[in-house]
Amino acid sequence: MNIISEDERCDDFRREGRRGRRSSCGCSSSTITSTSCSTEGGKSILRCGCANAGPLPILGTQGLIPSLPIPVGSVSIDTSNLCKPSVLVTANLLINTPAALLSSLTFRIVRCLDGCFQSVGGSFTFSDPIEALSSNSFTFSFCDCSSCSGCITYGVEVTSATLLQAGTTIGGTISALAVENLC
Repeated sequence: MNIISEDERCDDFRREGRRGRRSSCGCSSSTITSTSCSTEGGKSILRCGCANAGPLPILGTQGLIPSLPIPVGSVSIDTSNLCKPSVLVTANLLINTPAALLSSLTFRIVRCLDGCFQSVGGSFTFSDPIEALSSNSFTFSFCDCSSCSGCITYGVEVTSATLLQAGTTIGGTISALAVENLC
């Protein structure tokens, strides 16, 4: 497995080996002129980002719902150098509450490519009783095997929540691991 820098560009490959057009979402429908991919090991790229949201207000009670979704964090990765990349997006979150209560938070992953936002991977719900002044960890992953490549930003958002006490915070990391799928 070869690890490449995200900043490394494959301009020669794109200039000589690909011709394509953009769809309305910005995904390329490219044709690779060579008949096979490289026979050496596949390349991979790892990028990490921070997650930080809060303190959150009281959510889910009549009249006190702020505008949702609430952004938690994001990570950007450039997969233009990879042949048919699969991207594993993982969110490792720490949910901190100031009081004992039953909280429910629903998260989603949003992919942004060329200014086009699309929800991917369904929803992920945290619902546990939390003791006063405590933290609970919550981890979820999604493997994006779309045909789109380029500079992609994956964001994590809170899409719905029930928080009966203000002051909940969310922290952690969001990572994206892109791996080349050899032909």
